[in-house]
Amino acid sequence: MDECYAESMNLRRLIAEISSRSLWQVTGVYLFAGWGAFEVISSLTETAGLPVWFPAAALAILVLFLPVVLATAFIGKNLESNNTQSPEHKSSEPDVYDKPKNKLSSTIPWRRAFISGAIITLIITLIGILFFSYNDSSETAQIAEDNFDEAVVENVLNSATGYISLSTMPSKAEVTYRYISDPEKGELISSNTPLKELTLPIGEYLFEISSDGYNSLKFVLEIAVDRKQNREVNLTPNSSLTSGMAHVDDGFLVSDSLSLRIPEFLIDQTEITNEQFSKFVNSGGYKNGSVWKISQNHISNKLVDITGLPGPRNWSGSLYPEKSSLLPVSSITWYEADAYCRWAGKRLPSYRQWWRAALSDSEYQYPWGNNVTLITERANFESQGSWDVGSHPAGASKYGVYDLAGNVREWVELVDFDSSMALTLGGSWQDPVYIFDINMLEELPLLFTGENIGFRCSRIID
Repeated sequence: MDECYAESMNLRRLIAEISSRSLWQVTGVYLFAGWGAFEVISSLTETAGLPVWFPAAALAILVLFLPVVLATAFIGKNLESNNTQSPEHKSSEPDVYDKPKNKLSSTIPWRRAFISGAIITLIITLIGILFFSYNDSSETAQIAEDNFDEAVVENVLNSATGYISLSTMPSKAEVTYRYISDPEKGELISSNTPLKELTLPIGEYLFEISSDGYNSLKFVLEIAVDRKQNREVNLTPNSSLTSGMAHVDDGFLVSDSLSLRIPEFLIDQTEITNEQFSKFVNSGGYKNGSVWKISQNHISNKLVDITGLPGPRNWSGSLYPEKSSLLPVSSITWYEADAYCRWAGKRLPSYRQWWRAALSDSEYQYPWGNNVTLITERANFESQGSWDVGSHPAGASKYGVYDLAGNVREWVELVDFDSSMALTLGGSWQDPVYIFDINMLEELPLLFTGENIGFRCSRIID
């Protein structure tokens, strides 16, 4: 009995406390307290492992209980007012208590109180529905993302296709291609050009095109979803002047603010190797004054190997190091690179030609595209030394030019023919990847040499 009485007294005190407040005060306090309770419940749901529906259930209870609290505030005030007045007092004198201290709370009828509570309840309910529907959709999406079957993802990717139409000059050429995005699926497929809207699963492919009497060509092609590509490839005739060269069509550089058109030209597919440079040395190239832009006296005294004989600084006895025939020649000055190209009937590529061969008119980050997957298999940066030229065709540019990114930096033609400085482009095996940047302009003295600097040649199409 005592316990029941105590509970009754506590309830009466609660009702009396609520009734002493105005309707809007009760509403504000209840909403603030409810919000605090809801935040606590939400936090416990995350940390204590409560069911995910628990906060929604708690919010529903808080919302449904709001009209009860509002009615209690109104009815409780009327009860208190009736209990504090005697019948005689009511009949004989004007009752000052009939004039409320809080006009707002005491003049609102109970029906209006319930209507107000219902409206507030409806508003809060709508907000709750929107809030939880958003959270549920986000949570569902996250669960779907976390638990999505990898087999389903693979099936979707395998079913996505793109299209390539490929024509060549000459018109009939052999073409082979294989899928390189997944080595296990890299089956070699052979065909002939022209190819018209060949349908392929999305991903990267290594194409090789060859024809008798022409330089073969390898390049990477990315097949994108529902994208139709048209490629025209000009193969370069194989002659003493053009052997190992690739054709680059005329066009622009995307980053060129001057928008200068670059006429078509040929460029070496690979950097000049030690073996190729040795032919220049052995043919007396260092004594052929017609190909040099520096005095013969300077050549004889400065441009010598470690034994004092003609050759790059890292050679000995005019011979390149053992087992390095296919490595790019290095430790040479700009003058030596320029002299070799002239001796071969070619010239050093210009800055714009070099970047045109590397990036074409695209906004690619690298010669092969923007894919940085297995970048160490495509470009030689931050390693222990150079690798054999052309040994990593997955890093070839659109035109089939290898090792433009990394391996060795490459001398290019002078911007100003009276200059004593020249640019080296592309970065090297000693450099970080970010060095491959069309805006990276580093000039070096023409007599500078380094074990990470080499070159390749270009040729104007007559």
